Amino acid sequence: MTTKLYMIAHHDLEEAQLFWITYYPVPYVFRSPSPMVTVFYGSVPSARQSPCLEPKEMLNWSPYIYYDRLINGKLWEPGSPGWFRRQCEAAGWLWFYPLVERMAAGEAVLIEEIKAAYRENNGSEELEQKPISELV
Repeated sequence: MTTKLYMIAHHDLEEAQLFWITYYPVPYVFRSPSPMVTVFYGSVPSARQSPCLEPKEMLNWSPYIYYDRLINGKLWEPGSPGWFRRQCEAAGWLWFYPLVERMAAGEAVLIEEIKAAYRENNGSEELEQKPISELV
């Protein structure tokens, strides 16, 4: 079975760098009892990306910042909090963030509600679902 994800956001950054915010409903990913959220950059597996995490973990996750030389005795340090919110905002899809917050709090957010919010924020377009291999 090919895992299909929901394409919550697709955004062109600068100079053809793309990123997507995706949502995996239960029970598609890793037999998880919870939905999963991720952010992909680029369209190849070697491109940087966030981990695929349950909503509560995604809200708390932030990538590490790596330096090419020692800065204050460090080669890396944790990124600042609020990373996922900033990704939603950068994509112009901040409407999705409160839904993830509700999921993180243990509230059941049905895919029908996510689809309705998507339509409301995207000129009545339907939320797209497709295999990850089709991210282009």
